[in-house]
Amino acid sequence: MTNGITNLDVFTLPDHKHNRIKNRMIKIVNISEPSAACERYALQIFHEYFRTGFAIIDGQKVGVIITSMGGNGASSMRRTTWWKDLSLDHKSYALNSTRKVVQEMVFEFLLEGKPLYANFSPDHVLIDNNQEIHLIDFGYPGVRPMKLLPKPDEYEKWFQRRWYFLWEDVYREARAEIPVEHLWRKSEPERKGPTKMSPHMN
Repeated sequence: MTNGITNLDVFTLPDHKHNRIKNRMIKIVNISEPSAACERYALQIFHEYFRTGFAIIDGQKVGVIITSMGGNGASSMRRTTWWKDLSLDHKSYALNSTRKVVQEMVFEFLLEGKPLYANFSPDHVLIDNNQEIHLIDFGYPGVRPMKLLPKPDEYEKWFQRRWYFLWEDVYREARAEIPVEHLWRKSEPERKGPTKMSPHMN
């Protein structure tokens, strides 16, 4: 996909599906980027793909990806009505419950042979009216293949470090406790670079 040239073929592939999806998310991608086509294939792997095409925006030709947003009324946690009405104690419980569910979902992906999903920031974890969780945004670099399945304890350590890194603002807003070892704003020794499963993946 040098210089994004083959992305043109990806976004002009015929699609004759007529799936009816109530909630859709539209994402605009730069087709000149070499990685633009990667998300389409990732969505197919995760069974979230719906349709791709082109659009002209401000005189520029861009790629358009249409995917499902999950269940009815799905939105990020902080935008739900029930979150605003929760007490601080219940917000802390909701955060930790959500963490456990997402942690299991992502590891289940790996067990199924799917790529590692590391895009679980607050805006990419949606909760519907039935309080079921849906993950969105399967684009590079937040989704990447894994050659080997990590050991459960290694995966748990990586996931929690990345979770608290991405969700720290939400925890602070809810005055929820963050384990000391996962506080990224504290003074830390300088790091030489990311590890193989570093929380800094995008």
